[in-house]
Amino acid sequence: MGEARDRLERLRETFLASAEQWMFPPSRWEQDAVREILALPVERAIRGVPRGAAVLNAPTRECHTNAAFYAEHDPTGRATMVTGWWRQPNVLVLHSLVEIDGQLYCVTPFDADPSRDFPFIRDPKLRWREDEAGERYCERDGHRIGPGLRLDAPQVMADTALIKDRLESGMNPYEAVKVAIGSGSRRRR
Repeated sequence: MGEARDRLERLRETFLASAEQWMFPPSRWEQDAVREILALPVERAIRGVPRGAAVLNAPTRECHTNAAFYAEHDPTGRATMVTGWWRQPNVLVLHSLVEIDGQLYCVTPFDADPSRDFPFIRDPKLRWREDEAGERYCERDGHRIGPGLRLDAPQVMADTALIKDRLESGMNPYEAVKVAIGSGSRRRR
């Protein structure tokens, strides 16, 4: 019983840290970038590795590291890392996967979405950089990208504040994050 409780508490902390990353200030740059990205072609990415490929024992929520590792260690030499956007209803999540023979594969296990495939937008403006401390980060047009971009920043921030309140109240983490888009009260500027 204690192990399950500990697992839920670790998950609560993970969800709280993730929620905090989406609370950055809205900007004109973000709005313009979202508009540009949504005009790019949408492709389908398949979860898992292609039949016959080596199975990667990859950690969840580490897509950039997993995709880079897979591409670098692919014994066939055909895999390349592709970074773009995982299109979700209210956000564009910065996401990396691999392309093999023209097909996109997400090699990162994801614990909350059982779908076989998902919409992905590759973005030629994304660039990987390294800061003074040696930390890799992604940027677009000179702007450092965190977890992604918001389609409606004030609404995402309101919904995220609701999720944070629910997590901090002790609610089951899986239930706390089940918030319909638009459930959070938008804060007036």
